[in-house]
Amino acid sequence: MGKIWSQPDQSAERNAHLMVQCMESWFLADMDALTGFFGDGFNSGALPRRPDIENVSKRDLERGLRRATRPSSRGCTTRGATRSRFSPSWTRAA
Repeated sequence: MGKIWSQPDQSAERNAHLMVQCMESWFLADMDALTGFFGDGFNSGALPRRPDIENVSKRDLERGLRRATRPSSRGCTTRGATRSRFSPSWTRAA
């Protein structure tokens, strides 16, 4: 079951470092935040729908984000502007 992990001396059990292939993949995990941020016209149906969001390719993710945000009240974006708006609360529930 995976590699044995040695906790660094300066860390606590509540600290974690999670790796993803593409930062924007995490956006797919918080669809409510995306919809709230981009507002009217946001097309969530243009985004990839997979249970394994960590395996969505960067190309597919960015293409989906462009298509989903283009008609929104905030306009087209693929990265950056939404990062600070996502709640980490869904990770605590897992």
